[in-house]
Amino acid sequence: MTNHETEAIVSSTGSLGLEYRSHNRLYCNWPGVISDVSFIERQYRRAQEAIHRGVAGRCVLRAVLTEDALRDVAITSASSTLEAAVPAGSVDRQPVWMTLFGLNAEHRRPITSVENMVETTMTYPSPSMLPHERFQWLEEQGFRCDALIGTRQIDQIHDLWGKTFEWTREGIETLSRRLQEQQQLRPSRRNVWFSCVIDRDDLVVSVSMAELLRLPLGNGENLPVVESTEWRTREGFEGQGIMAAGVSFLHTQVLRDLEGLPRPPLIIAETNYRTRADRVGNAIGMRVPPRRVGETDIPQILQQNVTVGDGRMPGGLRDFTMMYLATL
Repeated sequence: MTNHETEAIVSSTGSLGLEYRSHNRLYCNWPGVISDVSFIERQYRRAQEAIHRGVAGRCVLRAVLTEDALRDVAITSASSTLEAAVPAGSVDRQPVWMTLFGLNAEHRRPITSVENMVETTMTYPSPSMLPHERFQWLEEQGFRCDALIGTRQIDQIHDLWGKTFEWTREGIETLSRRLQEQQQLRPSRRNVWFSCVIDRDDLVVSVSMAELLRLPLGNGENLPVVESTEWRTREGFEGQGIMAAGVSFLHTQVLRDLEGLPRPPLIIAETNYRTRADRVGNAIGMRVPPRRVGETDIPQILQQNVTVGDGRMPGGLRDFTMMYLATL
């Protein structure tokens, strides 16, 4: 059996450690639990230097912090760079949070003010359907969901993901092979998932995927972070709840496959504010995490993170609202 796990796809989570990623970002997924905020201040100074030298236009640090350390962020020089924090259970009986710190170059400014984005993502209506009700509704409308990519679907998926998320046809073929190969693995060893909604005429009308990053916690355990991403619905099918049903199907796969892990998966989504994808997240039970812990303010907004070809003007980099599925 050929191992395709290391073949390149468009990754949303990235790898452990420091790497240069798309859209001129220097990105670090830090292993271990941070209990001393002096570490955050040191990383902040390094990010400032990298921005000043033109090494990157955006520096991002993903790290797990104890809740005490998160509270202490408020008194550091790096407090303004804390963009998101998601509750992630506990380690050694101490609450911990998965955090994202971001520092941008001067020219990389949000399209809408952070204050406005926070204000407009504070409250949401209650979801109108449970996941099983969405699946039933989808079937009644003549649609079906699939977790694999068939050969005849590759071009259709490329049509949806190519210009929007910069996927190549070859990348989709690689993803297809990985999904097929994973069927032979124990479910708990899978690290990528896919969902597509198909109509009666075999037209792919909505797609999404999820990717697993295992963040070591330093005690022999990992925090399984699953990013739900690449949400895209075909023109003419928006606003019907199809995407919500497809992403619900995606999350159901993740929760089913990883239910045997020592820690439940932390399912997150960085939702495009420009298209208000957070409303889809809300419809399927996702929530914006708390925006204040102690004296630490957390906007839960990732500023000018990546480019999305969403058809909105102005084009280019987008801001994202952090959401999570509260399963912990």
